Amino acid sequence: MVRIVNEKDILLERLVLGPYETNCYIVVCNKTQHSLVVDAPADASKIIDTLQGTIPRYILLTHDHYDHTGTLASLRTRLKVPPIPLR
Repeated sequence: MVRIVNEKDILLERLVLGPYETNCYIVVCNKTQHSLVVDAPADASKIIDTLQGTIPRYILLTHDHYDHTGTLASLRTRLKVPPIPLR
């Protein structure tokens, strides 16, 4: 059995950002407080605010369209974490 979501262990938040109202997800391990961002459409400050109290580890990219990577450069600089393309 593989647990995909265990609510006491994982927090998953969705942000809708940018002119195309693109989804951005924040995933947090409640045990370690490690977090990751899935897609970086816009508004780096709002994403960083949502990450407060966590330890950002990665930015996962579902694909490289602008509406999913619009603030990637800013996030990488500010969070100092690597982007990882999902294939």
